[in-house]
Amino acid sequence: MGSVQHAESADTAVFIPTPDVRRGGIALEDHSIVMAVGGWVDRPYHPLPWEPIYLAQEPMLRGDWAAAVEILEREAGEHIGTAVVQFRLACCHARLGEHDLALRQLRRAIDVNPDIRERAEMEEHLAPLRDLDGWAAAVA
Repeated sequence: MGSVQHAESADTAVFIPTPDVRRGGIALEDHSIVMAVGGWVDRPYHPLPWEPIYLAQEPMLRGDWAAAVEILEREAGEHIGTAVVQFRLACCHARLGEHDLALRQLRRAIDVNPDIRERAEMEEHLAPLRDLDGWAAAVA
């Protein structure tokens, strides 16, 4: 078990040099920010599949589905074909009324990761697709 380190004042950084140590941060005061930075020693940083989804979260929460699609498509890069990005794009396109495109992206997401099928059955953003003829084929 690693040692516990405390940041005693504002603007404090804690460096943990051992990458295999489980790390965590807890803000003890309201309006505190805990930030983690990491990467690989032997290669340049590259984004992970969840990062474009995080960037698109704000417009999704506002219901600005077109802005969310634009962010996802622009920021996904090499992760555009991952199940999680295709699933979020399907949600956005379903909300935009672009049902055929949403069904195709959902099918791609399930092809990459069949576990997405169960998530799709529960996802409220995909509700507009469930009564369509193409729904059964998309989640098959």
